[in-house]
Amino acid sequence: MKLSIREFLDSIIFDNEPKTIDWNGLLAEQEYYPVEFDSIKLNQNYIEIHKWCREAVGDPHYVWTGTKIWFETEQAALLFSMRWS
Repeated sequence: MKLSIREFLDSIIFDNEPKTIDWNGLLAEQEYYPVEFDSIKLNQNYIEIHKWCREAVGDPHYVWTGTKIWFETEQAALLFSMRWS
């Protein structure tokens, strides 16, 4: 069974050395589902989008990485796209 996105991110161990992390690459490797989003529209609707995501899929099941929102399932990504695109 695949970890929830939050569990996956929590499982990554960081040392004290600063480093750049390719979050999109890590999430893609784990086969989570991204939805690319226009940054202006995303910023204008930030609160509503988070509210929708929490209600529709739940906090541990999505994550935001700049202009991409990642979901655990293809169905959740599709529902998001239908609602916000």
